[in-house]
This record gives sequence, C-alpha cells and structure tokens, in this order.
Amino acid sequence: MPRLPAVTASARSLRTWLVDLAAQTGLAAAVTLVVFRVWAIPLGVPFSYTGDALTTASVVQGITERGWLFSNPRLGAPTGYQSYDFPLGGESLHYLVIKVMSLFTSNPFALTNAYFLLSFVLVALSALVVLRLIGINRWLAHALALVYAFAPYHFLRGTEHLTLAAYWSVPFGCLLCWWLLSDDLPFVTRRDDRLRLELRSRRVAGVLVCAVLVGLGGAYYAAFTLILLATAGVLAWFQRRDWRPVIATAFTGGAVLAVIVISTLPSLAYRHSHGTNPEAGRRPLSEQDIAPLRPVQMLTPIPDHRLAPARDVADELLQAPSNSEPSQFLGVVAGAGLLIGLVAIGAGLSGRRSNRWLTEAHIGVFMVVLILFGVSGGFDWITGLFGLSEIRAWGRVSVVIAFWALVVVGLVGTRAIGRWSTRVWLAPVMAAALVIVALVDQVPRHVADSRNVQAEFLSDQRYYQSLEAMLPARSMVFQLPWSSYPEAPPVNGLLAPAELLRPSLQTQSLRWSFGGMRGRAADWEQFTAAEPTPEMVDAIAAVGYSGLLIDRAGYADHGQALEAELAQTTGVTPMVSEGKRLAFYDLRSYAAQLRARLGDAQVAALADRELHRPTFWFDDGFEVPVADAAGEQHWAKRHSDMVVWNRGDGPWTGSITMDLRTLSPVDDTVSLRLNGANTTVTLKPGEWTPVSVPATLAPGRTNLSIQSSGPGLPGDIRNLHVIVRDAVAEPAS
Repeated sequence: MPRLPAVTASARSLRTWLVDLAAQTGLAAAVTLVVFRVWAIPLGVPFSYTGDALTTASVVQGITERGWLFSNPRLGAPTGYQSYDFPLGGESLHYLVIKVMSLFTSNPFALTNAYFLLSFVLVALSALVVLRLIGINRWLAHALALVYAFAPYHFLRGTEHLTLAAYWSVPFGCLLCWWLLSDDLPFVTRRDDRLRLELRSRRVAGVLVCAVLVGLGGAYYAAFTLILLATAGVLAWFQRRDWRPVIATAFTGGAVLAVIVISTLPSLAYRHSHGTNPEAGRRPLSEQDIAPLRPVQMLTPIPDHRLAPARDVADELLQAPSNSEPSQFLGVVAGAGLLIGLVAIGAGLSGRRSNRWLTEAHIGVFMVVLILFGVSGGFDWITGLFGLSEIRAWGRVSVVIAFWALVVVGLVGTRAIGRWSTRVWLAPVMAAALVIVALVDQVPRHVADSRNVQAEFLSDQRYYQSLEAMLPARSMVFQLPWSSYPEAPPVNGLLAPAELLRPSLQTQSLRWSFGGMRGRAADWEQFTAAEPTPEMVDAIAAVGYSGLLIDRAGYADHGQALEAELAQTTGVTPMVSEGKRLAFYDLRSYAAQLRARLGDAQVAALADRELHRPTFWFDDGFEVPVADAAGEQHWAKRHSDMVVWNRGDGPWTGSITMDLRTLSPVDDTVSLRLNGANTTVTLKPGEWTPVSVPATLAPGRTNLSIQSSGPGLPGDIRNLHVIVRDAVAEPAS
C-alpha cells in the first residue's frame, strides 16, 4: 500500500505565512462582526444569563479577582470555593488567554463575550495553519478555515460551553495524526537498518508544540485526539509493516498525556491530601450514553435555518424523544466531505486507483472510528471501563469529524485545481462558493444577542449594587433555596442552580453562601437550610451572615410560606427586587439581638455546631443524585456505602437520620452497618420509611454500609435497590 507523502512548509516564506495569517484574521473578524452585529450589542451584558453560561462567567470572575481559577472566597462563604475536585487544567490555555484579556477589563461578562467572539478568529487561524501544512490549496485553505470557524457547533455551544466552543485545538490534534501517516515520522528514524530515536528534528518540535496546544485546549478534544493517534498508529503499521509508526505514535500520544497529567497536578495533589470527592464531577459508567453521537443529526439542516425548506426538514428530523446535545450539525460542505470520505474507504483500500484515494480513505477510517466511539452503545463504553467515564458526551466528536470532512473537501478541490491549472480563476471561485454556501447554510437566523437579556440583567444589577452599597465590604449573605454546586439538578424543577451565582457576578466584595464545592466543607448549608425557620435564622446569624437572600423562583409557592415565617421570626421587612423575584432580609439587628440573648460563648458554640456538622459522601454503589421536590434522591445498588464525615476536631455523638424507599416490588429488609453495629429496617414498596442510626463518630470519615435483600428494580440493568433522601446528622440533645 503506498505511503502518504510527507508534508513540510519549508518552501513557504515567513512573509507568506504572515500575510496568510493577517488575511485570515481580517476575514474571520469581519464575518464575526457582521454575523453578531457587534457594534449594536452591549458587550458588558451576557449573551446568556442562565445555566452553564453563569458557571463559565464565575470561573472567569475568579481569574480576574484571584489571579487564577483554583479558588474563589466569595463563593461558598465562609469556607469559600475550591475547584480542585472539578479540575479545569485541561482548558488552561483558554483561561490563560482570558487572563491576558483581563488586563483591559475585569467585567466577567465582557470577558466571556469577548473570548467567545475571539474564538471564531482563533479557530479560523488554527484551521488555516493546519490546512496549509497538509497541503491544501491556498485559496481553499482560507475558505475552509472560515467554514470550520463558523460551524453550527460553534454557534450552538455559545458561552454556555465557552471552552468547547473555542475548538481551536482540534486541527492541531488532526495534524499530529497526519504526521504519523507521513514519511517523515517524528521521534524515530531508520539508519543502517537500525531504529534510532531522533529528538531534535523540526518535526519533533512541531509535535511537542501541538501536544501542548491539544493537552491544554480541552479535555474532550485531547481524549478524541488520543483515540485518533492510536488509530493512525494502527493504520501506519498495516500500511508499512514497520515498527517506526508504532514508536512514533507512542511518543506522540505520550507527549499529549504528559501535558494533560502536568496540567492536573494541582488537583491530583489536592485529592491525595483531602481524598477523592465522589460527589463532584462524578461520572458513572451508565452515563456514557447521556449525549451520544447521532449520525443523522450530522447531516440534518440546523434548527432555525435561514432557508424555510431546510428549516422544515430540521424540525421533522429532530422530533425524536432524545436528540442528545443539539450541536452536531456539520452543514452541507462538511457533510459532503463526510460522505466522500466514507465512500473513499472502499475505493482507497480496494487496491484500485489507491494512489488517488488512499489519503481520503485514511481520513474516512478516522471518521468511522469516531462514529463508532460516539454513537449510543459504542466503543466509548470500553474507554469508560478504563477510567475515562468523565468523557461522557461523545456527540462532541462531531466537531472533529467536521474538520476531517473539510480536509477531504480540500484535498479533492486541490486535485481538481491542479488538473485544470491553466484556469487561474477556478481556485478563487471555488473558495468564494464554499464560503457563501457555508455561511448561508451554517449561520442560523438568530444568533446570540445580549440585548435579549439586557432588561433582566440591568434590573438585577441595580438591585445587587444597592445591596452592596448597604452592607459593609466582605459581608456574607446566605442564599435560599439551597442547592449544591456544581452540576446540581434544577430547584423546584424550574430554577437553574447556576442562577444562584448571579449575586456574586453582579457584586465585587460581598460573599455569598452558594457555590461551595459539593462534598466538602460547604455541605453544612444543606442541613441548616432544612431546619425550622427560627433555628435556621439563629444558625446563619451565629455563623456571621449579615443577610438572607431568597430567590422566589425556587419555591412552588413563590416563597410565601417561608417569608411569612421569616417575618414572624425576625420582624424584618424585606428589600424586594423590581421584578418581585428576589427578597433580601437584613439580619444585622437580629444578630445583635441573638448575641445579647445567648451571649458570645453560646453563639460561638452554635456556629461551631453548624459549621462542623457531619456531612456525607454517597460513594460506592450510588448513582449520581436525581432531582426531588424536597432536595435530591440517591439511588443505590444492593450493597452501597455512605461516608459520614465528622469535620470537627473531637468525637461527635448523635444519630444519622434518613428516609429510605425500596425499589423492589416486594418487602425489602435493609441493614445499615456503622462502626460494627447493625440497624435493620423493613421497607414497604412505594413507601418512604424514616430510619435513625445511632452514631458516635471519631474525627474524619466513617463508613456507613447499606445492604438490601430485595430483588431490586425489575428489568433495570444497573442493579438498583434502594433510594436514600434527606440524610442528616442530628446531634444528641
């Protein structure tokens, strides 16, 4: 089987590169300005004011206020937020760019918007560089770089998934695979019929640069690159029956892995010292199909297409009950490349005309491998078994498939231009046609526009700024309803928990209770928030909160019952926002009365009891929590383990209470074992049963084992038996 040609850029002058990069920068920036009408939108107002967009803005705010993203003392007060359990090291280059941009503004929303807009230029530049290194015609490379930058995936990710939307690392991962299939392999040469390591070549330097860009450009894209590198190594070995590609693949993949490991060292060190937190970023194997690739969606017109017939087709094809993440659309140009690549597999590997189609055939194999990993029930389950369950939304391979598909279009177009080399107009005409078709096909009628949320945003801004003017700097405010963070289910089925980040994003000095890492010290808030209103108010005042903020959207009755109890307990008239959604209770006078009533020592003891109440990890045997009207439910297998964490310095005595419900269709006997003692209870199908387990806990973590004897949930392959909710550590009276 013939070999792919080596590709170098030695013939291209630095001046030519600079001209190309400057031209592509101007083109991509101009299209971005026009598509988003940047001159007409307020960049200090977010494109999206809910969900993951607020989480992203909060990370950006942490960078501006703390210098980097590992901690934010204004979240999860008084303990603060630390991100080590939810590592973001794989996205470090994105945040480094934002860090540089923060020299010009500290507004987290402006920075988030600006980086999102800049990402169109960055993706276009990375795609251009790789397409030219691969050998695509200059005109076509510029056109296809624009096509890739303005892929539907980019618009549909938006600021909600800012680093996923900035997929500039994908082309560099594809370039690594291309080099492994070329004659000029990195890291290894053959001299005198012996294999020798070569670590000082230009190609090795290029591999190391790409490895850094891939390893720090996004964990998902790095994982996809590693899969493709393994595929490239196998293809090259079959092509040559030579160990050089295998060695080169091992070194290249090892370089990417080394960058990933180095980037996560702070998190690894934290976990070694503080234990692995099963409550944060938990990805059970059963979630591998949570957002799979849907091949039909890749070839489906985008929703909100500019052309009505295409829009109708999209509406028809997207009616399935589950459509995964709706961002996998390739568009007409990349869709054509995908089909050509798949057809080329047969033509290129059949032995006939193999010189012509071998390159497209290899790319077709890459795309097939990605499809096999991405589809529901695909090979991603194998990677999950080997510990990669954190990579669960495999539909995101679509953006890698899109780049390879555009490479196929570029290769076919470059050959056509070479065949008719005398027609000098052909290349620019083809390039212009590709861009026009792609922009009409890929850019939706309505793009992100901050004016859509401006009224709500400015209303909140006025409200929170008035609170900040009222309270002393660094005052703490307790927030209700309670929700864990990050990745918590909606509160009351309506309120996105990330919306509880709005107060911190709209203020500069106040500290807020929401946003502490779940499974760590901030978990005490869950139990305090569930106490009767008088006890809750006493507790948060004792801890040192100056006020209580209620988001009424988190309550079925719009908070009426809670606020009636608060009025009776505190006698405070709340400060209500313009839209009547928010109510703030100033507790400073109440705190002074509490101190006068109980005395300093008793108030300090109350605060210590609340802050150091034992909390829980739902560890082996538990699924991720699911939403419940009263909080969260934890579904468990036949044998499961809760870790009870006494965070105090001395022993704790009391009881562990919880509600249990069997998933078996018959009576179920459940045994709870703590410190060698058993508590046994019989559960009736369909009923919640309160359980109390006496406990004397030494400082640190103690295992509470739950063993079910029933048959479990009928027909469920997850082997689920029991549901746990409302687990609380109640101190002895």
